[in-house]
Amino acid sequence: MGGLFYCYIYFRNGVIVSMLFHAFWNLLPFLSECLRIASEVP
Repeated sequence: MGGLFYCYIYFRNGVIVSMLFHAFWNLLPFLSECLRIASEVP
């Protein structure tokens, strides 16, 4: 489903915008994991 979304964004706005959406989507779980690790530090 994500691939179809990025394909749609690519054809509407170009490769840069599609890459930015993909980077933001990958940033969310990364930040979530960083916050989880930071909360475990004594």
